Amino acid sequence: MSTRFFIPAGAVIENKSGKLDLVFPPRCSRCDAAEAPRFETHTLKYQAGMVRRSSFRTQFRTTVKFDLRLPLCEACYGANFIEDPDSCVHDQTLLGKYARRRSAGILGASIVAGAAFLLLMKIIPLPETWLWLILMGAALLAYALTLADSARQNRQIRAELKHKRPGEQLYRAEITAKMQLDDPQNQDTAVTATLQNEQWAEECAAHYGWICELTQLEAK
Repeated sequence: MSTRFFIPAGAVIENKSGKLDLVFPPRCSRCDAAEAPRFETHTLKYQAGMVRRSSFRTQFRTTVKFDLRLPLCEACYGANFIEDPDSCVHDQTLLGKYARRRSAGILGASIVAGAAFLLLMKIIPLPETWLWLILMGAALLAYALTLADSARQNRQIRAELKHKRPGEQLYRAEITAKMQLDDPQNQDTAVTATLQNEQWAEECAAHYGWICELTQLEAK
């Protein structure tokens, strides 16, 4: 089983910081460790009050982009990095540094591969050249080095987790933001969060005065 709670639109719209930190109860939201200095970050966008829909863009009167963050201990933060390294890109931590390096490597390789494609398709008029092949080779090398470095880091983290918590598997929360046609009311549900840690989720919802319920945990 898991616990799901519902964050009302008022809590999202009134928060002007761009970050909604659920810091109560003050312990790890996955394993209940007493010290939880890190965060599990979910980047969300709540939209309400649709103005018009077109083939290219749907406009809303209310759009709120924000990061919802749950407290994590160091071990669970490492597991979070394995699941979603991009969520750690803005963290000022060692794993955040690895995440930024991974993101930069993939972006750089993608740009070089795109340039190679433009040359191959002769979208950019140039004399006959093998430059596209050189660029494609460089892009593939950059991809390979980036993914190999990421795999090495993941193996190291898994080894540490296996030593600290043999057989225990805890996953990221499932969090989604709503898109609704009507204008938002304070008690409308803006965000739905489902956590494995039932006790933590229930205490969090009770503290903020939000509705929560038990639900069946989906297999990973």
